Amino acid sequence: MKDIRHIPLDVFFNFPTPNYIDPPTRGNALVVVNAIFISFVTIAVLLRMYTRIFLKRWFGSDDVFIIFAFITTVALTVVVVLADRQYYWDRHVWDVPLQSIKGVLIIAFIAKLVFVYAATFTRLSLLCFYYRLVQDSDINWFRWAVHVSVIFNVVLCIIFTCFGIWLCQPISGYWQFPQGPNTQCMDEGPATLAIGIVNIFADLFVTLLPVPVIIRLQMPLTRRIGVMILLGLGGIVIIAGTVRTYYIWKGLMDSYDETWFTYPLWICAAVEIDLGVICACAPAIRP
Repeated sequence: MKDIRHIPLDVFFNFPTPNYIDPPTRGNALVVVNAIFISFVTIAVLLRMYTRIFLKRWFGSDDVFIIFAFITTVALTVVVVLADRQYYWDRHVWDVPLQSIKGVLIIAFIAKLVFVYAATFTRLSLLCFYYRLVQDSDINWFRWAVHVSVIFNVVLCIIFTCFGIWLCQPISGYWQFPQGPNTQCMDEGPATLAIGIVNIFADLFVTLLPVPVIIRLQMPLTRRIGVMILLGLGGIVIIAGTVRTYYIWKGLMDSYDETWFTYPLWICAAVEIDLGVICACAPAIRP
């Protein structure tokens, strides 16, 4: 297992001399990206709420899920920025003070779970919107496809949550450093990589699911162009998820320098989650 909790002694003693005063860092990219994207997310959600409450005077299940998605997205932003500023996610693992390793692992534990909920709530909001897309039509296959997708995403969320919480026995073993003799942990790298890959396909399926319906429905050209733009943004979400999955492999399977190589992972996570929420809000913003 290649993670911060299981660094072999021969690797540990070959690390460069720790620099706790002015070490090389990744810079401010993580904070800047999160600040910019969460600002756009906040604007999109507020516009959606204004449109639904004051203009359309209607509030649906997709709006409820987008509120949950927004709350968890804000929580993820706060956790990631805190990790960067207080728990040294922007530096090499050998430059992280040993007394801070526990905090690094606790914040990682929280961030991974919050990410799962933010992604799930966003997809469920879109799927609830898809129900309304065909509520007055006879496209039964699409309705069943949405049913299956909702169940699939809920089951995925439960599985990912269980894995994230019970990765170690006892649960607190995840952030113990050094780990106690009675602590047992699964290999986080391969399982997290598999979760990343499944998450990509879940995003891809939800993004492409309405395409046949959109082609079939009679829509003005301007609305079709708008839909294509949304699908393009959905493509960016999938690309960000793919890059994030690469850095899961790099940070948890290919190197013991976990803090350094997972830094881009959390930048991609911000792009993936925040753009997903914006995409989910866009159709509802239109008066």
